[in-house]
Amino acid sequence: MPRNDRLVRNDASERVHIRKELGLSESDALVLYAPTWRDFAGEAQGLDVAAVRAAVVKRFERNVIMAFRGHYFSGFASEDFDCSLNDYRDMQGLLLACDVVITDYSSLIWDYSFTYRPCFLYTPDLAQYEADRGFDVDIHKWGFPVCETTEQLVKAIMDFVGVDFRQRMERHHEALGSFETGHACEAVAHIINEHCGFGKELAS
Repeated sequence: MPRNDRLVRNDASERVHIRKELGLSESDALVLYAPTWRDFAGEAQGLDVAAVRAAVVKRFERNVIMAFRGHYFSGFASEDFDCSLNDYRDMQGLLLACDVVITDYSSLIWDYSFTYRPCFLYTPDLAQYEADRGFDVDIHKWGFPVCETTEQLVKAIMDFVGVDFRQRMERHHEALGSFETGHACEAVAHIINEHCGFGKELAS
């Protein structure tokens, strides 16, 4: 997907630029909580921001900025977060800037997985979600830590091992048959030029 080029290539200069735009320093760890919308039970259940912050600080030894971004159908927010990024329009850029993502069933995890940075699924309503919506593939086979309680989430953060997580993501990409190279935009542009003759016009 062209939108994933930036995440696959993980350009350091662009990441720094976006983080500066967000007011982050190099030492800050941006933790984004981005739950998806539920059409069966209203809003996502709240995250224990204090517990997550303490766990990330202890595990990664960095200053933590807790940010929230809801689904565009959702109005959920909490004053416990340091900032709301609901109005930040560039989601892929935001994922590029993140150090940790916590979500539930959002498809953003597939995009973010190409950064190989920590991602945790906080799913306190998993049983209801499975009953009402279901999954094509068992959520426990996706490769991400699945946490139904705050205690499980804190433990997953504390037990996080980057090498192991990267291997799980690589296996997941292989199982799905990923074709991501970081050059999808170029490939699409080439196809458009080839079929529409833009290349010939420009050459003449």
